Amino acid sequence: MNNVDSIKIWGRNKEKLQKLKEDLNVEITTDIDEIINDKNIDLVDICLPCFLHKEYAEKAMAAGKDVFCETPTALCIEDAEAIKEAAERYHKKCFVDMFILFEEAYKYLHKLITENTLGTLKALYIKRETPHLWGDLSLDKISPNLMIHECDFVTYLLGYANEITALGVNSKEGESRISALLDYKDTAVTIQSSSLMPFSHAFTTGYEAIFENGSVKYRYDGYADREEKRTFLYRIILLT
Repeated sequence: MNNVDSIKIWGRNKEKLQKLKEDLNVEITTDIDEIINDKNIDLVDICLPCFLHKEYAEKAMAAGKDVFCETPTALCIEDAEAIKEAAERYHKKCFVDMFILFEEAYKYLHKLITENTLGTLKALYIKRETPHLWGDLSLDKISPNLMIHECDFVTYLLGYANEITALGVNSKEGESRISALLDYKDTAVTIQSSSLMPFSHAFTTGYEAIFENGSVKYRYDGYADREEKRTFLYRIILLT
């Protein structure tokens, strides 16, 4: 990585840590405080379970480090505000891994909208679907843990909706599916997230955007053997 002098990784499994050390030539430790208190470390990437984000974000910033936090940063407003206040108090930054804004397919859609290439966006269907691979994604967990990325992107594109209607269903333990309909002045948006796809189903993301003068479709599939390959396919249909 450019501009990075060294990397130290904390974990509980010594065998996994040792493999990371051998494969990536990084430092390893099973003592998380060793990272928090290391004066040579400038930034801490927090990939812990969500309920621990606040505690370790505050500790890291108090120790003089910037923080990069996986999503969701917090599961309640109180924890999010505490992290924000800690960043202000210690004059540090807390970066959030809202990566979807930087993926090419989503940057492309944003450009079409901001440049009015195909006219006004009239309808958007956007989704994220997965087999049960990521722990508990039942109805009370799926919005902050999976659907968050599409919600973030739609808000980035269009702002806050006038009205939101949601319908969801639980399936087997830890599995669910939810659809949300967002009403904007000139645009109808549907966001769909599912964690109940069969294991043979690819991890899938995508969207269909319908404009006044055309439409764009995007779909990304991981593979059933869990090898994830990144490909981009854009289809533009112009209406004349």
